[in-house]
Amino acid sequence: MIGNGCWFEFDEVRGKIIIDGPMTTDLSFAAEEMQKYVRRAHGMFLPIQRGVLSESTQNAIVVRIMAERLATVEEDGFAITYRNGNVFIEGNGIRSVLYGTYRFLELYAGMRWLTPDHEVIYEPTDRKVWIEERHDRPDFRRRGIILEGVQSASYAIGVIDWMSKNGCDLLMMTIEFWDEHQAALRPEMQARQLRLGLGGHSLDRFLSPGDYFEVHPEWFAWYEGGRVAAQPCFSNQEGIAFLIGRIVDYCRQEPDMDTLSLFPNDNKYFCQCPSCSTQSFVSNYTTFLETVRDQLEADGQSVRIQMLAYNAQIEWTMLESMPEAASLDVMVACWGRDYRQTIGSPAGDRDERFRRIVADWGQACSQRYHSSLSVYEYYADYWMMTSLFPPLARTICKDIEEYRSMGVQEMICLLLPYEKSVRIMQEEIMGLPRENNLADREFNSETPVMWLNLYMFARKLWNSSLDEAGLIDEYCRAAFGQHGDTGKTLLYALEQQLAQLTVYNTRWFKLRYTDVWIRDHRSKGKAVVTGVSPWAKEEDEPEIPAERSEVSRRIVEELEDVWHKAAHQGAHSDESTLLYQALTQYFRYVIQKLRSIDKQSSAQSKLIRQETEEAMSDLTEALQIETEIRGWDALHFAHRLRDPNVL
Repeated sequence: MIGNGCWFEFDEVRGKIIIDGPMTTDLSFAAEEMQKYVRRAHGMFLPIQRGVLSESTQNAIVVRIMAERLATVEEDGFAITYRNGNVFIEGNGIRSVLYGTYRFLELYAGMRWLTPDHEVIYEPTDRKVWIEERHDRPDFRRRGIILEGVQSASYAIGVIDWMSKNGCDLLMMTIEFWDEHQAALRPEMQARQLRLGLGGHSLDRFLSPGDYFEVHPEWFAWYEGGRVAAQPCFSNQEGIAFLIGRIVDYCRQEPDMDTLSLFPNDNKYFCQCPSCSTQSFVSNYTTFLETVRDQLEADGQSVRIQMLAYNAQIEWTMLESMPEAASLDVMVACWGRDYRQTIGSPAGDRDERFRRIVADWGQACSQRYHSSLSVYEYYADYWMMTSLFPPLARTICKDIEEYRSMGVQEMICLLLPYEKSVRIMQEEIMGLPRENNLADREFNSETPVMWLNLYMFARKLWNSSLDEAGLIDEYCRAAFGQHGDTGKTLLYALEQQLAQLTVYNTRWFKLRYTDVWIRDHRSKGKAVVTGVSPWAKEEDEPEIPAERSEVSRRIVEELEDVWHKAAHQGAHSDESTLLYQALTQYFRYVIQKLRSIDKQSSAQSKLIRQETEEAMSDLTEALQIETEIRGWDALHFAHRLRDPNVL
């Protein structure tokens, strides 16, 4: 809501930043951030003072907690007002005052925080600015990121800082990562008053198969005729009591935790014992979590417990089945979407099923459970999206509008970074020791693409009415400077062409589009995935390499056309921003990688047809490309060229 306004001048002589309020209210971080960015944008140092504002004060920027809670801004909202020659940034708490501080800096200092490493002055402003009174609040109650596979505290701290500047409030991570790095992360979280969520697929943290499966196999799932360590047996009272006791003990030691989200283990091998089979897995899991909540409340702990509905390994019953009654907030994760389409406008049967599932959960939460519905999205999942990571600006913006119309009140996005993708490939698939430094393999597209997705995600969650075209225009001008229009053209071309590859995450599960030379294999009798094996012509399905080759060739043709047109516009000069350089480098990488995949897949088709000499020619050409881009595939098939008998 925007009201009347007045002129305000940043004055390095009379100007100051005042923390107005009692000493017990720590708004020093908000004041220091204001001081830092005013100095950067306007070249002046404003001193920080603490105390009650006097009637004679002029040209001050005042940060303070509202004397009375305003319904117009709710919990995370803020107000920017102008009175008696001073600007007031007020909120209902420390976090909301900080949001108001950053919004003020965007409006009147031109700041934008595009990635943790790229903060820019988007539109320089004069020292004399027109201050419009505004009351602002987010459209979504919770706006979060979940970290998975992050290896360092420094990376997480960068995420924390970026989240606060872009209006997010909930950071979730695994218990293991928090326990290891909490000394570094806790003060950063506390300064910004971000909500801490712990959990993920963490049941094994409290009921470790390595410690308890041999001693108490009855505590674990009965699956296809025997006990397996994949999931707990939720009907075994002794095992569940032990599990819940350990959870309560842990929560007692973590006073800063806002939300505990204990996801089921990341597989579909849920218990089939007679007791568990009397109701659905989701119902058993919900009952377990409600007992956890009740035990925490009895222990005097105020921790929100959230349940997850999720199609692990494309098991639809874990996503679709709903308990008759539930009293927990619900998180829904639709793994395997085709991101060419938005959640509310699906083109295929599978995505129509996802749309219906979200709508059904929304209705159940609002009418039966009287709880909050959250959606878990994968817009920044480097492993799922692969090194051919698609920008998803259009999809994300429309998704958020449609999710809101379905009753979704909270959203969280998985951030699985490039470095985790490298480690999965290096250690889990190729069996190489961690000491081998392969961190520069292929292309780290976090900067030009992944953080764009997160930026669009965060901005739309705060204000879902923001126009997608205007938001992407703003981003491109801030990120790419004079090449903003061309950068937007390149991003949209990549979105149109690469988003279609996400359909293969489920069509070829567990094979991703870029997994040319590996296949998953399963243990006999129980259909449990036990690892990966090399590609073999006798075992492959001929249509997979044929389709991959055709799709890759078609995308290369489309992207090359866009690239040549951009070159004719003179958009590849040396006078460009670092973000624009990263985008153009990534665009060229995508073309080269798809050329390589085309040649490799063509070679596989020829090998299946016993055309070994022609296949060798294709592989030689692919190896040259893979060597240039330091691709993983060079490590997968180079030995085949040295020993044709392997083929």
